[in-house]
Amino acid sequence: AFLRLSYLLCSKLYFRFDPEYTSADMPLYMCNCVWMPMGMTWTMEQIDENSWDRNIYFCWSPDSKSKKGSYILRRVIDGSGNELPALQEMMMGIEQRTKVKGTQKPMQQIINGWPGGGGCCGLLPGPDGWRNHDNSGCSSESGSSWESSDSSD
Repeated sequence: AFLRLSYLLCSKLYFRFDPEYTSADMPLYMCNCVWMPMGMTWTMEQIDENSWDRNIYFCWSPDSKSKKGSYILRRVIDGSGNELPALQEMMMGIEQRTKVKGTQKPMQQIINGWPGGGGCCGLLPGPDGWRNHDNSGCSSESGSSWESSDSSD
């Protein structure tokens, strides 16, 4: 429900990286311009070339990261399209229906919006020309793909 509501309110999650691109704050904005305090802070910190610590801190405990909400983000395909070891680990966990923090990972996940964003509340075409966009892949601009896992690995 929250994912769909954020889509209708033109929510955008921004990544504000430090100059070295090793850590980032992740503020959420509604209607493309209004910062939305959520009672929590989202951050990312690079662990190594293929892993990021994706942390959540609640306002009532700002120095202690949430064990349930925080996780490790792992690269599964590199920028050249090569599969990395984390891809096979991820697929095996999905096929074996392994639960991560009490939740079974789905084979397919919801992704909201048109490629590149744009449009009014995600309902109308925006200035980004989404009709001409190649929808054949769901990867970042660098060509890498990522998956998340339990941060207590």
